[in-house]
Amino acid sequence: PRDEFAEWTPQNHNTDNRTNTTPTKALLVVLQITKMIISSAFGSFLNKNLNTPKKTNADKIAKDIKWVIFPENQWIRHWDELILICLYGNLFIIPFQIGVSFNYYLNISTSWLVIQVFVNSLFFIDNFIYFFRAFRNKDGILVINLQTIRRHYLLTFCAPCFISTLPSNLLVYYFGREELEQHKLVLVVLLQLAKCLRFIRLPHLLSISEFAEAVKKKYDSKTLELLKHARDILLLAHFYACIWSFVAFCEAGGTFNEPAILTKPNWLGFWYNRNYMEGSLNPIGASNVLARYALSLSWAVQTVTTVGYGNINAFTQLEYWVISVMMLFSGFFWAHIIGGLVGVTNGMREKDANEGARMDEARELISDFQAKDDYKRMWSNKIKEYIQTQHVRSNKPASMIRLYQAYPVLKSLTPEMQCVSSFLLMNKYLEAVTYLSSKFLSMEEQSKLAFQCTFVDFAAGENASPRLGIDHLGAGLFIMKSGIAMHSGVVGRSANFILAGMSFGNGEVLLEDNLCPHRNLHFITFSKVIFIPRDAILEILRLNRRAWKECARWRYLASLLISLRVAQLERHSQFAV
Repeated sequence: PRDEFAEWTPQNHNTDNRTNTTPTKALLVVLQITKMIISSAFGSFLNKNLNTPKKTNADKIAKDIKWVIFPENQWIRHWDELILICLYGNLFIIPFQIGVSFNYYLNISTSWLVIQVFVNSLFFIDNFIYFFRAFRNKDGILVINLQTIRRHYLLTFCAPCFISTLPSNLLVYYFGREELEQHKLVLVVLLQLAKCLRFIRLPHLLSISEFAEAVKKKYDSKTLELLKHARDILLLAHFYACIWSFVAFCEAGGTFNEPAILTKPNWLGFWYNRNYMEGSLNPIGASNVLARYALSLSWAVQTVTTVGYGNINAFTQLEYWVISVMMLFSGFFWAHIIGGLVGVTNGMREKDANEGARMDEARELISDFQAKDDYKRMWSNKIKEYIQTQHVRSNKPASMIRLYQAYPVLKSLTPEMQCVSSFLLMNKYLEAVTYLSSKFLSMEEQSKLAFQCTFVDFAAGENASPRLGIDHLGAGLFIMKSGIAMHSGVVGRSANFILAGMSFGNGEVLLEDNLCPHRNLHFITFSKVIFIPRDAILEILRLNRRAWKECARWRYLASLLISLRVAQLERHSQFAV
């Protein structure tokens, strides 16, 4: 330390110490002077680089992470939806603008130019945003290091995305509406085609889009497959129409106007000279954009669907080459579409096929009935009506299934997912029984009870009783999922209706076997019922003493008093007899 050197003097020097020799004194003085010189000359540098602690990697990450945009950011999700809409719009606009109108609307409408420039600006801004967006690598790990993010974007999509945002629309507007020279025409086409490079980000945006995810969750796989095939057919027909129109444009020397389009060999002029009549479709001229697109789209649909009426033909060598390639690709594409549609149709008809097979089995069963004609005819009609009604109103062919059978996907989920899923499926119905509701039972207890439930279908006119239960399941209570049922009232009361969401037998199921009154539930319509076995209910109440003490035992007491009253009335009636 500097102050220690300053305090050293010969007076306080210990003469017995070996180090206090003359050379040692000289060395200490030299060191002190050297340090003073270095401090005065390089003091600021030393304070900055030696005294200040170096920043660690964690400090650098903490500084950079505030600039990183995470995938869960709600603002960036809305931005991605906007870019996705613009991309899908460009899927139709860019080919149409190149092949059919060749920037006709861009030249005559300043408003259309402003819209195009605005959309192009959105893509330009989006290119810079990707320098700050976290991404997942091939292992699914989220990369948040800013340098890695920028390096990854520079090596992947940066160059094509920036090329796609070149201001080609302004260049086209600058050239104006006059016939373009050959080199200008090629430049405009190349710049417009460069916009297609922005579509390379479309699969990524679809994979993270909230809207796309919502559509996947809303519709079943067969409907999604059908929508996908419809989209593919529509897009391919549109691309073919634009390409076919652009071929005529090139063959005519870069124009849709007369006289070049009619005098130079091309399919559009050939069709016009052979088919045009006053008042009919006129695709000639830069302004007749929609008529030209309608004619090209008609040919494209014929080609994609392999119909080929032959009313629109190739005329030049280039057109024959183009049409050969497009028809070859259409053959493969249409085979793929037909295969997909057959799969979708078979899937949609699977339920009808099952219903037909069950009806055939029912007819075979009925044919072997050994009974009188009237009785046989009555039950034959009941069985057939039940199968038809179940086909329309139920998703399952069986009349009695457990939760795992109704939702097979539960078996493939983790235990926690099974617990939550069963709770979400059955919570609404368990709330109809007070002592089984979430007021007393936890999510785990309700989930455990849900797996003991059975979904049962009843035909109109059938009866069931909580006391007698259902087949091998024993006694239990009923919760109406759909349909209408009626039961006889207790002493002194009229009959009551049981509708969807209501329960029956809440108290009776708690009574001992010799005390339980016998009441029937009569089903007026085809009904779907959730049956909860008595053993499962008693087990839950044994483990959850609060549900028993605060609710279930009072239901037990009320049902017990009713059963005693019923028994007393029965004894009086027997005595009177």
